Amino acid sequence: MMIREPFDSDHDASGIAGGAMSSKPEDCPLAKALEAIGELPTFEVLHELFDGHTRFEQMLRYLKVSETVLAQRLARLVEVGLVDRFPGQVDAPGTTYALAPAGRNLRPVLLALVAWGNQYLLAEQRSMVLVDRDTGELLEPVVVDQGTGRRVDAQNCVFVAGPAAGSAMRGRYPQPLEAGRRR
Repeated sequence: MMIREPFDSDHDASGIAGGAMSSKPEDCPLAKALEAIGELPTFEVLHELFDGHTRFEQMLRYLKVSETVLAQRLARLVEVGLVDRFPGQVDAPGTTYALAPAGRNLRPVLLALVAWGNQYLLAEQRSMVLVDRDTGELLEPVVVDQGTGRRVDAQNCVFVAGPAAGSAMRGRYPQPLEAGRRR
């Protein structure tokens, strides 16, 4: 995902990832992603869009925030390319929002975060669970590699420096000859 507003050299990354970063923010995909997404309130707006609530008034009702706060959150999501904004039509007043492709691609991330959070709650403490739409069967999403279908977790994967890595990133992560090659 490309962030439309690049980091400036004065950027303080401490609010993004919980502390000073060892590499330049523009060199770190995690910092870029968190800069675009922000905090929980952004995921709440995305969640509303995933649930089909596309009108400003609908989201306002479900999120229970002020019009100003929701407008700011939506403006930020539009600015970074996660959401598209459509002005109201004559026959349907009000502004409508839709997930842009980059925003739709965040759905698995949201699902994985919910699943991770539910892991640490007793079944009766869970306020929301994911189920199969057709069968109602409880689902527990995991991250898998698109090419192999293998589960991606801490035991079987590592980061390596990518082709655009700066010196800090190259110093931190190895560059095996086979790194990044698709099977």
